[in-house]
This record gives sequence, structure tokens and C-alpha cells, in this order.
Amino acid sequence: VYLNSPVNGRTRHPRLGLYRPAQRQHPEILVTNGILDALSANAAGYRAAAVLSPGLADAGVAVHLSRLQGPLVLALDSTGPGDEAADRLMLHLEARGRHPTMLPILNGDLNDSLVATHDWPRKLAAHVRHVVSTNTPDFVPTR
Repeated sequence: VYLNSPVNGRTRHPRLGLYRPAQRQHPEILVTNGILDALSANAAGYRAAAVLSPGLADAGVAVHLSRLQGPLVLALDSTGPGDEAADRLMLHLEARGRHPTMLPILNGDLNDSLVATHDWPRKLAAHVRHVVSTNTPDFVPTR
């Protein structure tokens, strides 16, 4: 499922893609930077929401994310634009009463981690469990 921005002229541009794994094994929804990372989350049994560009991580995307049932875990790439996108989403989601967890990426991004990590599903699940269990409601933007 792709969620689109308001009509801009005659063109609608996708902003967010929602992906379900063949067999969901975890309650969390991983919010990723792009489709490949979302599919990597699916490979580990997570439902995923792919923000299709860091610049699209705005209030409109936060509205759609806030409606999803389950804990939200922001797993955006830890680059300058990825960090800024995660900070914006965090602020917009907090304003909507959602309190997502920020997941530090293991090896650059989720897809790179999948390729480089033995036993990807177990490793990601342990990482997510640890971060969710130590999450505090306080949020301090990185920028």
C-alpha cells in the first residue's frame, strides 16, 4: 500500500509505503528509510512503513503513522538527512500522542545489516527488544 501526498497539479507522488511480512512475528512497526529497508524488516518478521525519502518525513506522514496499531520504532538511516528526518517524525508523532522509539541502525541501514549479519531475524529482534525496553518518554532532538 502506498500513501500519497495531496494532488500536486495532476501528479500524485507516493510518500509512504506500508509492508507486511509473510508471517508477522513482532508487534513493533519499523519505520524505515526506503523500500529495501522495509523489506529487510519484513524478512525479520516485522511490519514496516517505508518513508520514501528523508525529505518526506513530515506532519502528513506522521498522521498516517500515528494511525497504525502497534509500537512505532524509527529505524531511519543515520546520515545527516536520515537523522533530521527521524527528529522531525519524532516531534510530529509526539504532537499526535505517539511515542516512538529511535533504533540506532546496526550497520549503516537495515538492508546493509541484513546482508552483513548472520542470523538477521534474531539479531534485529534482540536489538529492537533492547531499545524498546530501555526507551524513555523524554525526547531530545539530535539537531
